[in-house]
Amino acid sequence: MYLISSYFELLRPKQWLKNIFVIAPVVFSFSFFDPEKIILSLFAFLIFCAASSAVYVFNDAIDAPRDRLHPLKRNRPVARGDTSVSAAWFFSILLSLIALAAGFAVSPGFFWTVFAYLLLNICYTFWLKRAFLLDMFSVALGFVLRIMAGVAAIGVHLAPWSLGATFFLALFIVAIKRLQEIKIASSPSFYTLEFLRSVIFVSLILTLAIFIFYAMLDVKSIPFLITVLPVLYGMFRFLWLAEVKGTLSDNPTDIIFQDFPMQASVVIFVLLVISIFTLRLTSYASILFSISQ
Repeated sequence: MYLISSYFELLRPKQWLKNIFVIAPVVFSFSFFDPEKIILSLFAFLIFCAASSAVYVFNDAIDAPRDRLHPLKRNRPVARGDTSVSAAWFFSILLSLIALAAGFAVSPGFFWTVFAYLLLNICYTFWLKRAFLLDMFSVALGFVLRIMAGVAAIGVHLAPWSLGATFFLALFIVAIKRLQEIKIASSPSFYTLEFLRSVIFVSLILTLAIFIFYAMLDVKSIPFLITVLPVLYGMFRFLWLAEVKGTLSDNPTDIIFQDFPMQASVVIFVLLVISIFTLRLTSYASILFSISQ
């Protein structure tokens, strides 16, 4: 039983929250009343959970010697010796094959997106994680690939604005994670706290700017601009928890699980988006027409 729990811990189920981005195209393509697309999207989410877990297990197997020296990562199953490196390798390969086979069953486009995600993370483990800026860019690109996977799974069109906003939102989160890593491990890094805070600030501004352009130029909805408020609150809250309150974690999603206001901002954002799309408040013409009536 203990062995099973160790393997389940290797999957890092809390990290699956990141794969919510795979489901996002269902909402932003007005497809949330289409049962077939919802089912496909949920299936794609599960596949990406398998793919992302394969990456986490792979990283644990490669990084086990370094993880044993880390104050938090040393508690991971491979680092603490509960799971062997060879077993972790086998588990990672098995999960990757399952994800690729299931991905091909969804669509060729989805398969290649999953393949690109796995390849990107292999490059990250062996090279990109030690490359200035490219380490953060590659992690942010992983979130963009999640959005693209969701699009490929259900066969819809999504505005490029959403990909840009996703990239910079992810870069914002990754920069905060790098900030946390310096504070936790106090280890040498080619980043300084000041530089990372600059990246965080620029990423926050660009995320909000692109989101506003998306609302005005693509969704064409003044009411949709309201949704920027929970986004802004969530980003500032996340930054406050990391910087001011000093909440430390090697996994930023842990902060979301631990903080109710963060969870509430996400829920409010989703409900607002669905409500605005359902009420069809998504074009200036329809709003003006309703006012004139």
